[in-house]
Amino acid sequence: MKDLKRKRRLEVLLERNKSRNKEKDTSVALEECLIALGSDVIVWSDKKTKEIYQSFEDELKITSYGRIEWDLYAEYEEIDKNTFENRYANEEDSQYLLWNYGSDPVIEAKMSQIVKSLDEVTSVCPDVWIYQKNKRIIEIFHDGIIRVLNKI
Repeated sequence: MKDLKRKRRLEVLLERNKSRNKEKDTSVALEECLIALGSDVIVWSDKKTKEIYQSFEDELKITSYGRIEWDLYAEYEEIDKNTFENRYANEEDSQYLLWNYGSDPVIEAKMSQIVKSLDEVTSVCPDVWIYQKNKRIIEIFHDGIIRVLNKI
């Protein structure tokens, strides 16, 4: 069973690599994250990644040390990992995953898959944002704090 699962993961990874139009310089952690997130993941181009980050930055104020300036948003909620997992485990809406630092592209995945693969997601970057334009931002920071801002 493990061998079949591993073989399938490798096949998915190889297929993704073949379908890319150009050679991308991505981290090993991102490749493992993509495998964990499954086949419904979209890896955005450099151009689209820049557009998504610009949209994100237009919506929110970011501190010099890479966190959302939460004092400007009174309606945010701080939750723990268990609450995060219970609340979003069955949500099928697609979300953008943005990395606080590094050069990996933005990826898009279903929230339920992000929840299931949270360890792989945070191995790419321990500070990550889960973003739905004009709807919701979730910041997962390396110190274990998870903050949610619902915009609608």
